[in-house]
Amino acid sequence: MKIKRIQCIKNFGIFSNFACNDSSADDFRKYNFIYGWNYSGKTTLSRLFRCLENKHVHPDFPNIQFELKTDTNTDPIITEKSIEKEYSVRVFNEDFIEENFKWYSKEHEIEPILILGKESIELETKLTELVKKKDKREEEKKKKDDELHLLERSLDNMLQERATSIRQILGITNQKSFDKNVLKEKIDDIKKEDIDAYILTEQEYNSSRSTILDQRTYQTETINIGPLKLDEHVSKVQELLGNSISTQEIIEKFIQNPELAEWVRDGMKFHENESTCQFCGGKLPSDLFERLNKHFSNEFETLVSAIEDEIKEVTTYKTQIEKIQLPDKMHLLPKYQDQYDKVYVAVKNSLDTCVGLLESLLNKLKEKKKNPFKIFTIENVENNQDSIKHELDSLNEIISKNNNDIGNLESVKESEIDKIIKHLVASFLKESKYLETEREIVKLKKEIGRLNSEIEELQKNISEVNERIKNTTAAVKEINDYLKAFFNSDELHIEISEPSGKYRILRGDEIAKNLSTGEKNIIALVYFLTRLEGGNDSDSRIVFIDDPVSSLDNNHTLGIYGLLKEKFKEYNGQLFITTHNFNFLNLLKDFHSNSNDEVRFFLLKRISRNNNARYPVLENLPYTLRKFRSEYNYLFSILHAFYEEKDKSDFEFLYILPNIARRFLEAYLFMKYPDGSKYKEKCESFFSGADPGQRESTLKLLDEYSHEESTDHILEFPDITELEKSIKFILEILEKKDKEHYDSLCNSLRKQN
Repeated sequence: MKIKRIQCIKNFGIFSNFACNDSSADDFRKYNFIYGWNYSGKTTLSRLFRCLENKHVHPDFPNIQFELKTDTNTDPIITEKSIEKEYSVRVFNEDFIEENFKWYSKEHEIEPILILGKESIELETKLTELVKKKDKREEEKKKKDDELHLLERSLDNMLQERATSIRQILGITNQKSFDKNVLKEKIDDIKKEDIDAYILTEQEYNSSRSTILDQRTYQTETINIGPLKLDEHVSKVQELLGNSISTQEIIEKFIQNPELAEWVRDGMKFHENESTCQFCGGKLPSDLFERLNKHFSNEFETLVSAIEDEIKEVTTYKTQIEKIQLPDKMHLLPKYQDQYDKVYVAVKNSLDTCVGLLESLLNKLKEKKKNPFKIFTIENVENNQDSIKHELDSLNEIISKNNNDIGNLESVKESEIDKIIKHLVASFLKESKYLETEREIVKLKKEIGRLNSEIEELQKNISEVNERIKNTTAAVKEINDYLKAFFNSDELHIEISEPSGKYRILRGDEIAKNLSTGEKNIIALVYFLTRLEGGNDSDSRIVFIDDPVSSLDNNHTLGIYGLLKEKFKEYNGQLFITTHNFNFLNLLKDFHSNSNDEVRFFLLKRISRNNNARYPVLENLPYTLRKFRSEYNYLFSILHAFYEEKDKSDFEFLYILPNIARRFLEAYLFMKYPDGSKYKEKCESFFSGADPGQRESTLKLLDEYSHEESTDHILEFPDITELEKSIKFILEILEKKDKEHYDSLCNSLRKQN
C-alpha cells in the first residue's frame, strides 16, 4: 500500500483545516522529499503518519479528522475511524526518539546507561510488572496454601476422632478395618444423597444394636390353625335358626315353655312301653305318646339333632381357636419385635372377636334347640375370617423373615452394622463442620489452582519477555556496523551492559559522556534503520523520516545522506523525508535520479489568509529550488517577488522577510568579499555611496528582526513601508554595483515561469 494524497486534516495542531483543494501538489510517489522551514508543520505531518503506526490518534489531539487517499481498493481512504487497522508504517521523529531513548545519569559519577528502543523499554517495563504480579500471586498462593494446610489438618483430625469413636461403638478392634480413610469413603458415598435418609430413630438404632449383639441360633415356628371355618359355621347356624317345623298337632304349652318341652322330650325315652309315670307313679294316659309324637315329629327331631350336631362343631372349633398360642415377640430378633408386636395385637384381637362370634352362634343354637318352632336371626354378625387370614399371613411373614435372618445372621449383622455406620456418619456430617470445611478446601484448591495457572502463565510470559529482550540485543552488531560506516571509525559504539542487558554508549573504552545532540540524533536514526530490518513487510513499509539532519554539521549531513541512500536505493515501499536544511535537500535531488517518475519534491509552507490567519500548504517544490542547488537563489526569488508585489500586505513571507533579506545579504557579501572581514565592514563597502540614513535604517531593521533580543518583535507585525524601502534599497544597490550578477538572478526567475 502507498499513500497517494492527503485529502484533508482537521483539528491537528497547525493543520486546523488543511485540504488538498488548497494545494497544487502532485500525488505522492515512491520517494517523497518535503522541504520546509521550522514551524511549517513537518513534525506535525510526521505525527499524522505515526497515528497509523500506533493505531490510535495522538493523545494531544483526540478530535483529529483526516483522510488519506491510497492506491488500494481494499482501503482506498484511510480516516481516523479506520486507524485501528494494521498499516505497515514506520516513523522517525522526535516522538520516536523520546519514546525509544532514556538516559539515566543522576550524578556525574554514575555511568550513563541507555535503554535503547521503544520495544526494549516497554519490555523492561512489562518484565517489571510481570515479576511484581508473579510475586504478588505467589504471596497470595502461599497464604492460600497455609490456609489450606490448616483446614486439611482440621479435617484430618475430625476424621481421625470420628473413626475412633465409631470403632469403639461397634467394638471394632482392628484399626485398619475402620480408619479415617474408610470413614472418608463412607462420607463420599453418603454426601451425594439425602443425609437425613440415613439417620435412625433411637428405637431403630437400639434395634440394630441388639441384632448385632444377638447370639441366638433357633427359629420360631409359624402359626398354622388349619382351614378357617367361620364363614361355614355362620352360614350353617343362620340356616338352622331360620328353619320352621310343620307339625300335626302343636302342644301350646310346650311352645310357651321350651324348658318343659325339652324335659318331656328327654323323658319320653324313659317311658317307652311304660304305662305309669316314672316320676310320680301315676297311670299314663293311653293316647299320651300319640299326642306327644304328633308334637315331637320326625321333622322336629331332625332339626334338633342338626342343631345339636352344629353345637358340637362350633364348640369344637371355638375350643381350637381358644387353644391357639402366638409366639412371644421376644423369640424374634429385635429388628422384628416392634413390627411383630403390632400385628400380634391385631391377630389376638381378631381371634378374640372370632371366639366371641362363635360364642354368640352357640347361644343362638341353644335357644333354637329349646324352641325349634321359633324362627331366630343373627343381627350385626361380624365375620372377620378374611381379617384373621390376612393378619395371620402378615404375622407368619414376619416370622419367616426372622427365621431367614437367623439362618443368615452374619449377613444380617453386617447389614445392621452398615446401617449404624451410615447413621453415625450422617450424624457426624450434620453435627460437625466437616462438609463446610470440605467445601472451603475445595474452594481453596480451586483458587490455588487458578493462582498456579496464573503463576505458570506469568512465568511463561516472563520467559518470553526475557527471550525477546535478549533478541533486542542482537541488533547491537548491526548498529555498531552502521556507526562504524558513518563515522569511519569504531570509536563510538554500543555494547550490552551485564547483567541488566541494557545498552550503553562507549567512546573507545570509556563511557561516552556529554554526547552532542548531533551524535545522539545519529545514534537514534541508526537505531531506527536497524529496527526496519526483519519482518515480512520490511521491504514494503511506508517509512517517514522527519528532519534527519537536525543539529548536524555539513560533514554529518553528507553521512546521513549516504546512509539513507544506501538503505533505500532498492526499496519497494514508500519513503517520505522532510528537512529544513537546504544543503540536504540539494543532496536528495540525486537520491534516485534514474527514475524521476518515482521521485517527488514538495514545499510545506505557511501562508496567510485574508484574516491574516496563517495555515500550512503543501505544494510542489518551486522551480527555483528544484533548478538551483542554492538557498541563495530561493531567497532572492522571495525578495524579488516582494519587490514586484503590488499588494504587499498579503505577502506570504511577510513575517520572516527581514530574516530572509539578512540571510541573502550575508550570503552575497560572503561571496563578494571573501577576505574574512566582519559583516558590518562588508556592509559599509557594499552600501558605500548610498544614502546613509536609509543604510542605517535598513541594517537596523534586518538586525532587530533576525536576532531577537526581546519578545517585542515577536508580538509585532513588521512595518510594511519600512520593509518595502529596505528591500528596494538592497536590490537597487545590488543591481547598480553588480548588474551582471543581478541580471543572472533575475534570469533564473524567468526560467521558473
